Amino acid sequence: IGQCEAAFASVAEQKLVADTVVDLNTALHDAMANIDNYAAGIGLGIKTGIHEFDDAVGGLRPGAVTIVAGRPSMGKTAAAMNIAIHVAKNTHAAVFVVSQEMSRQELCERALAAEVKMMCNKLANGQMSPEERQQVTAAIDGMSHLPLYIEDAPGRKGSGRKRSVSSSGRAR
Repeated sequence: IGQCEAAFASVAEQKLVADTVVDLNTALHDAMANIDNYAAGIGLGIKTGIHEFDDAVGGLRPGAVTIVAGRPSMGKTAAAMNIAIHVAKNTHAAVFVVSQEMSRQELCERALAAEVKMMCNKLANGQMSPEERQQVTAAIDGMSHLPLYIEDAPGRKGSGRKRSVSSSGRAR
């Protein structure tokens, strides 16, 4: 109990409590104000490009953590990469992609295949017609300016994951 009291006193001294703790009445009124804003189309989250998801949860919201989960080989990484590209294209906000399963090469091949609506194996084995190659080249030209950053460390756990992107769009 003494440790809890000391921890609480420490937080209170830093005035963090005053900034983050509110009574239920205030929280409920804030929630209703947000609901009214959402009804008016104000403050909705960032659209993912997956209409069913956006309709169900209102898009990606600031401060919320969205986890893409499912069984193996169900398309989680492809869906997450498609969302990342959609957000980067439509908001011009910096997007940071981390995959514990795929390298940047694999992520980019999947993104390109999705962009040109081509099977991934054609890119992976290089067996494309000249027209398909031209489509891929055009997709690269169209996507290369996006503020999207990929961590190329499949399999790495937790450490070293912190990154920030400055207002200039540079990863630090």
